[in-house]
Amino acid sequence: MSADPPPIRPRRPVFVTVIGWLFIVAGTLLLPISAISLVMIVAGSYGTASTDLTGFLSVIVAPPVAVATGIGLLCRWSWARPVAVLLLAFLIALNVRDLLNHRSTTETTVDPSGLRTTVLASPPNYHSVPLIGIGVVLIARLLVGFPRGAASAARKLSTPAPERDWRVGHRGRDGMYYEELQGGTWQRIDIDGEMLMGRAHHVIYFASPEAWQRYPEWARHRREEIIARIKGEFRPPDYEYGDGGSTPAAVPVSVPPKTTQQQWGALALFVAILLALAAGMGWLVKSGLERETTWFPAKRASMQRTVTKQAEPTTYWISISLYAAIGLSSGGLALWMLKEGLRSGRR
Repeated sequence: MSADPPPIRPRRPVFVTVIGWLFIVAGTLLLPISAISLVMIVAGSYGTASTDLTGFLSVIVAPPVAVATGIGLLCRWSWARPVAVLLLAFLIALNVRDLLNHRSTTETTVDPSGLRTTVLASPPNYHSVPLIGIGVVLIARLLVGFPRGAASAARKLSTPAPERDWRVGHRGRDGMYYEELQGGTWQRIDIDGEMLMGRAHHVIYFASPEAWQRYPEWARHRREEIIARIKGEFRPPDYEYGDGGSTPAAVPVSVPPKTTQQQWGALALFVAILLALAAGMGWLVKSGLERETTWFPAKRASMQRTVTKQAEPTTYWISISLYAAIGLSSGGLALWMLKEGLRSGRR
């Protein structure tokens, strides 16, 4: 009797990998700021007395949690998806608040001692709009497109139950297999399949009755029985079926398109947002290098200011490096997503 093969998990959908790496890259870029801010708060540094709960969560807590969540998405840990949705909802709420928190007019007040205080008008922070859009798109993909049955399907073992003499499982990224105990040894037939990015995370392509006759003798005349067993293990809506001929009437057959127009539209929107972000960061880097002056990317408006290379070289190069890292990461991720989408469309 041959040894039982180890269970093979189907490959992660591309968008899960993309979202996971987005969390890891964004969290890693912000980790130094998170660590420095935490040290300043612990040391009671000047300027930290006004720290509120929202600022603490966004600056101190969110970056390490984002890194852990990205790793969890890549490893398919069950807690990662709801935590990712909560982080994205928090990001959207912060940016909506920043977008709405502006003054349309300049206000001047005079206290009883005669001291005049003027608060200048501030325009809406329209830089928050792209982040809100990205957050909404990612939440939609996590809630609608995440293959909720993938984890349970991946745990389907290739070892049969004690009372059964057959077993089924995944073979690599796309394929499936059916094995049966024949004469004391396990005999296998391979079944074609394909990983999907929608609600169903796999489609199984069964051979036509004519092609089925090329299988070994023990399986050649048992097509409907074997297909029924496979469909009993890999059920809709997590699996769909493509068939080369007749199938049992009780089980409907559906052959989905490889890439739908909705998926192409979502991919195009996401790639466009990333390329726009990369172009904006590239312009900031180019402008900063040419003028030797750039804008310090602080979250609080009171800390945002222009920095020059001569007066504040460390702060200047930190700002330039941060803009360059965001731009290169966004552009690289956009090109990788486009390449993966085109490769998926050619399959």
